[in-house]
Amino acid sequence: MPSSPIRAVANFLQKLANTDNMASEAPDDQLNRASLSDIASTSPATSETRLDHAIISPIKQKQGGALDIQPRTHNERVVNHKKEQKRIADDKKTRREERERRSEALATWKRLEDARKRENNEQCTRYREAVEIWNEEKSKAKLSKQKFTSKKPVLGKLQPPVPRPRFNTCEVDDNESAEDVMAPDEDSSEDSDDER
Repeated sequence: MPSSPIRAVANFLQKLANTDNMASEAPDDQLNRASLSDIASTSPATSETRLDHAIISPIKQKQGGALDIQPRTHNERVVNHKKEQKRIADDKKTRREERERRSEALATWKRLEDARKRENNEQCTRYREAVEIWNEEKSKAKLSKQKFTSKKPVLGKLQPPVPRPRFNTCEVDDNESAEDVMAPDEDSSEDSDDER
């Protein structure tokens, strides 16, 4: 029994060439009579398998075997996944920065609003004290039956409230992250005076 399929095929071809009676038959008939066990054997082919006339060169395997058959989507998916992870990390970073910026703006607004309220309260306290003094002088003048000519103190204009910073979310068309934008209050007193 031959040691390799190549040797089996070589022996089969040699038998075909050597016999006169087989030369007269058609090649299809010869192939039909030959069995598969005559042609192939179970032993693997090696680089040392010999035919009568030559040595077969070593069998070379393709590099990457199965990867050459599959479409090149795996690398694209990896690259897309990395891009997506980077975009998510950048979005988190920008949201954190926006949150910090928002909190700083709100802290500044709160400080300004507290200072405004404190100054307005002080102004109201000074006004009440001035009105009490004016009422005492007026009552003294009334008791002494004198004409009282001083005018009543005026409160004056209080500081208007500082508009709270508004943060609008604007979506960007290119699937980029949303940006928080500080915008002035749209319902401010200046706008409402112009519309009337």
